[in-house]
Amino acid sequence: MNIEENLTEQSKKMYQELLDSGYKIEFESDMKYKNDLKGGSFGMKPMGDKKFKIVTSLTEPTFATEPAFAHELLHIYLFTKGFKDFDEIKLFSEDFVKSVNNSISHYKMVDAFVKLGFNKEYFLNETIDQFVQNINCIINSVCSNDFAFIFSVTFTCLFYKDNYCENDALNKLIEDLQHKNNLLFNIACEAIEYWKNLKDADNLAFFTFLKKKMKENNIPIIVDAKHIESMMFAKNSNYSIDFEKQRRKLNMEIAQLQGEYNNTQNPSILTEINAKLQELQSLNN
Repeated sequence: MNIEENLTEQSKKMYQELLDSGYKIEFESDMKYKNDLKGGSFGMKPMGDKKFKIVTSLTEPTFATEPAFAHELLHIYLFTKGFKDFDEIKLFSEDFVKSVNNSISHYKMVDAFVKLGFNKEYFLNETIDQFVQNINCIINSVCSNDFAFIFSVTFTCLFYKDNYCENDALNKLIEDLQHKNNLLFNIACEAIEYWKNLKDADNLAFFTFLKKKMKENNIPIIVDAKHIESMMFAKNSNYSIDFEKQRRKLNMEIAQLQGEYNNTQNPSILTEINAKLQELQSLNN
C-alpha cells in the first residue's frame, strides 16, 4: 500500500500543499505497528526538520483508510499553523505533552476534515461509547490529583460533547471527572476554551496558559515524569514510583484490551480483561 492509494481528490491537494511548503512525508505499511497504534489504523510521527512519517498496520486499502490517512495529514498540516512538537515545549513531561497534543489537535482539525468531504463519524477510530467504556474501566483506580489523567480525558470528553450528538454515558463520565477533582476539571475547561478561541494552532501558547492556571491554583508543575510520580504520592507512604508505574501499565493494558474487545467481541479478550482487573484490584489493596 502506498500514499496515493489513500488519497482522495481533496486530500491530495492538501498533501501537495504540504510538499510544496517543504514538508517531507514518509509512509510505511507494516504489521509491526499493530501494537504501537493501540487499535488505530494509522499513526503519525514527527521526525524533526519538517519531516514526518505516517505509519499503518494495514497492508491493503479499505473504505476507512482514506479518512484515516487524511486525519494524519491534518495532524501534519497543523504544524503549518504554529503547532509544535514536545522538543519545542518542555513545560511538562514528554508523555503528558504528547497525550495532550493529540487530544487538543482534534479541535483544530475536525472542521477541515469535514471540508475534505469526509463524514465526521470517521474522524476518530473510537466511538463515544467505546471511549467511555475504556475510561470507566480505569477511572476508579486513578488518583484524584492525577492532573495528567484528568486533563487528557476531560479534553477528549469535551471534544466529543462539542462535535457529536448528546450521549448520556458521556455526560455521566464528565460528571464523574468533575466530582473526582473539580479544580482540575475547571482548569481543563478554561484551557480548552482558550484553545478554541485561538485563531492559529499555537499549542505552546496553550501549554503556557495551562501552566499559568496551575500556578495560580498552587498545583505543582513538574517537567520530569518520574518526579511527577514521586510527588503525586508523597503524602502516602503506601505508594512508590514502582507501584505507580505498574498501576499505570495495567490501566493502559486494560484500556487497550477493552478497545480490542469492543471491535471483535472475542470472549478470550474479555477473560484477559477480567484477569487484569483482578490484578489491578490486588495491587490497589
